[in-house]
Amino acid sequence: MQKKDKEVQKRDSQVYDFGSISWKGAELGNLKEHLVENIHLVEEYPEREAESIVRLLSRRLEVKEDQVIVTDGATGALHLVASISKGATSLILPPTNQEFRHALERAEHIIKEAHDVKDLGKLDLAGIDYLWICNPNNPDGRFFSRRAILSLLREHPEVNVVIDLSMASYVVEDNIKASDIKKYPNLIVVSSFSRAYNIPGMRVGYAVSTADKMKHFKQNYTPRCVGSLALEATRFILLHPAQFTIPIRKWLRDSMQLAEKLDSIYGIEVIYGSTPYFMIRLNVGTVSELSTFLWEEYDIKIATREDDLDLQENEVRLCGYIGDRNNEPLIEGIQEYITRFTETEGEEVER
Repeated sequence: MQKKDKEVQKRDSQVYDFGSISWKGAELGNLKEHLVENIHLVEEYPEREAESIVRLLSRRLEVKEDQVIVTDGATGALHLVASISKGATSLILPPTNQEFRHALERAEHIIKEAHDVKDLGKLDLAGIDYLWICNPNNPDGRFFSRRAILSLLREHPEVNVVIDLSMASYVVEDNIKASDIKKYPNLIVVSSFSRAYNIPGMRVGYAVSTADKMKHFKQNYTPRCVGSLALEATRFILLHPAQFTIPIRKWLRDSMQLAEKLDSIYGIEVIYGSTPYFMIRLNVGTVSELSTFLWEEYDIKIATREDDLDLQENEVRLCGYIGDRNNEPLIEGIQEYITRFTETEGEEVER
């Protein structure tokens, strides 16, 4: 790839966003056209509790309407769930969704941590009121099987298990389902319409749990928290699901090829997961320098702890594109950074 002319502004060149985990191939043309046709909705108040979306969601998720609540993104759902149990003891599994920590701190939960958990069956849940799981996990793509989660729900009915399924479309394995609340009343499911549909600006999410828990959620619920246009976008998505299907197997295959090529570069260690996004550890140079180099020289964005991710200083989250040609600039850019860094280090040693 030809490096950009330094005098050409960023807006005139193609930006490769390997930091975002939104589905980059989403075809939003029909949705945008629909929203333009309904732009008058910006002049109208939204539904108080997004009732029409609740009806559509309940049918899609195979639960009752009084078991669903629509929120301003998954973030809004997480904060709402945390808010009903102020001062409770919660367990999180770092590295994981940073919004868990933000929501729990705001609700004054006692936060406990279990790092790099691979087997849910080995968790010590004594004294734990809430367990928070992102499945698949962000930022590392770690995935817990449906069987493992159901076993945990069954063996620990005293623990409320909150599962964020916002990236559920990014795996091919069987995952937990919202309808599992029928059998497991200690399950709370949270999800969103942001990344899998590439509409993070719309901020629409939801929570699913028992009707009894929903009564508590609604006590802290902010009416009309989702705008009219965002609700209309969600309605369009729910009525036209075929337009938003992710070719997940191909995406996974191409991202895996990218990860393997990066893993072969000196100084790079890949942490593989079950999703198109994954983590790398940089064992030479610094993430800050790498991020600046890729942006200035290749118009490439990567995700670091500066993006409010649960990462160490030498870790980066990456998400590949579909197609080898789209991923080549990242491989070339990282390879060049490593080469330049090692050459500079060698010159300093000679001095």
